[in-house]
Amino acid sequence: MNVFHASSRFSALIGPVAALLLAVLLGSCGGKAASDHVPAGLSAFAGDGQVIITFTQNPAYQYWVFGANSPSISTSTWFNLPGARFVTPAYSPQIVSGLSNTVGQYSFVMNTTLNGSPAGGDSAVVSATPRLAGDYWYDYGRQGGLSSGTNLNAIAVSYNVYLAVGSGGAIYTSIDLYGAGALGTHPTWTAQASNVTNNLNSVIWNGLSFVAAGDHATVVSSDDAVNWTVYTGLVFQLAAGGTVHDTTTVKINSITELSGTFVIATSDTSGGSQALYTSTDLINWTQQGAAVVSSTRNVNAIVTVNGTLVALADGGVYYTSSDAVTWVARTIASTPNQPIGSTQNLRAVTFSSTLALYVAVGDGPALFTSPDLINWRAASSVPSSASNLRSVLFSTRFMAVGDSGTALYSDDGYNWYAPQTKAPPAMSTLRGLQFCLGAYVAVGDGGTLTVSY
Repeated sequence: MNVFHASSRFSALIGPVAALLLAVLLGSCGGKAASDHVPAGLSAFAGDGQVIITFTQNPAYQYWVFGANSPSISTSTWFNLPGARFVTPAYSPQIVSGLSNTVGQYSFVMNTTLNGSPAGGDSAVVSATPRLAGDYWYDYGRQGGLSSGTNLNAIAVSYNVYLAVGSGGAIYTSIDLYGAGALGTHPTWTAQASNVTNNLNSVIWNGLSFVAAGDHATVVSSDDAVNWTVYTGLVFQLAAGGTVHDTTTVKINSITELSGTFVIATSDTSGGSQALYTSTDLINWTQQGAAVVSSTRNVNAIVTVNGTLVALADGGVYYTSSDAVTWVARTIASTPNQPIGSTQNLRAVTFSSTLALYVAVGDGPALFTSPDLINWRAASSVPSSASNLRSVLFSTRFMAVGDSGTALYSDDGYNWYAPQTKAPPAMSTLRGLQFCLGAYVAVGDGGTLTVSY
């Protein structure tokens, strides 16, 4: 199986002087004979801000990839071309990143060295034009280890490890998801032992570990995505005094983290009561915002966005906090310039630092924009085929997914478009969305996994 090598995943930009020194180094290595191996089987797969190079690899040789924003290239001219860069040692599939989506074609050429020898001959030249992801989707669902009997509720990513959680305590990991697009194969998913059987509804990567939470007060964590710790004896301290008597009735709908404090949105399955709790150890939880958080209005998700905690609830209601203790209740309703009067259930929010704009989504489909998390405006145009939206993300553009296989993208937050190609199954609900290594990845019901490169 091909895997990515962290030491060589990204390309390096290079200046003229450094490039000249590199060329001299490759051409004169202590009198050794030049490598007799010319790389073969090259192909270039266009992605979002990057290109993936695949080739036939012989482990005896060290491979070099040279690229530039030019229709032609060679190892003797590459460093004089716009956007010159190189990668070594290169492994197939090799990501060449940091490319522009707006400047046209990039070309790539390779050569090899052997135990420090001078470089051998040039490979064939391959070319590709990077472009924003979101318009073309690939269906990888129920394959590569995923089960059609498992609903995937959320997905998180750490470096090149994608991790999805779902029903029955399911946890799956993948390290070759992006390479699958370049190789024309299905990504490999590995089922991990979560040591729980309750549904997992939410998962985050907080920079140190994965933390997942779900039904019956289930909380698990892992530093390596393989070995999982189950937290037992959870205590939920109520704002009015006392604790939740039966913690098995606590359903954790969503989890996030802010400055070392974990925050969860919960519902009580015995009485339907909604609440927010905080913890620093994942065991002892304290209720927050009881004076403003409605106990009868579903809190569907909680996220940390642009340094602010946002809890999204039914009926256009949401709650914000900068410290996880003091909360403000707000409603997406009329603004001076744009009366929208939302009563729709809200399910996700994201922020674009590039556009200085928040986007909130929910049922309907609900699509709203705001510069400040206070004043909101409805999206200008939404495809008629769109259904309820459950997740939204900004990386290189806004992306939202939801019911009936809905996937939408926008470059300004106001005008939304359906992709030209939508991966089946069209009727599956997409619940979780992430972006890494140039790919938007959505997961959902029935083991659904769909990817846009």
